[in-house]
Amino acid sequence: MPLALLALLLFDPTPVVMKAADEAALVAAMQQGDWPQAHLRALRLVEAGGGGRLLLGALDHLADTQIKAGQLAEAQDTLKRAAPLSGGAPRFRERVARLYRAYAARHAAEGDWGAAAGWLRAAYVIAGLDLDRVALAGALAERAAARLHADDLSSARALLAEAEALDRRHPKVEALRRAGLHGALDPRARLIILALILGLGVLALKRLRGLFRRRAAWEDHLK
Repeated sequence: MPLALLALLLFDPTPVVMKAADEAALVAAMQQGDWPQAHLRALRLVEAGGGGRLLLGALDHLADTQIKAGQLAEAQDTLKRAAPLSGGAPRFRERVARLYRAYAARHAAEGDWGAAAGWLRAAYVIAGLDLDRVALAGALAERAAARLHADDLSSARALLAEAEALDRRHPKVEALRRAGLHGALDPRARLIILALILGLGVLALKRLRGLFRRRAAWEDHLK
């Protein structure tokens, strides 16, 4: 039997046909706005070794949907699948930063400012957004205040110095600086710091919310 005929008999076209069908279905679903179906097809395509901007866009939309739903582990898995297709594009890095920001918010809500700062630092490194720089400064200031409350003055000063390098004008950073964290503190100074942080916390929250709203509007404009 000729080798060409033997190769033809041994070749199974099913995966290629299924891949083409999934690509066509993905295009149709995205055009119709049927995102659940588009997400399903995108996951099948990436498993089959598919690529291209259309597939990356569908995976990006899926990750965004999962982040909004609080499904952070699922979003992280989706972005891992999308990473080889992205080529390190800015939009992909910004989506990863958004995931990291969501993890940071979850830890901050639990009062774990150390973990929150770690996620925000990673977000700032990967995307370089001012949004994450400001949020990181605030998280570091929160950590500095906690170390100060625990009488760990050297750690508090180091954390404040890092926060200042990121955003000297952040209300929580200014509160610590005005109260004299760079110098020796007595108990009354610690009370002043805590009062200033509580008083300026609302202002800081409003500022960060404004940044988040502007960032969300920009992302929606790109979609």
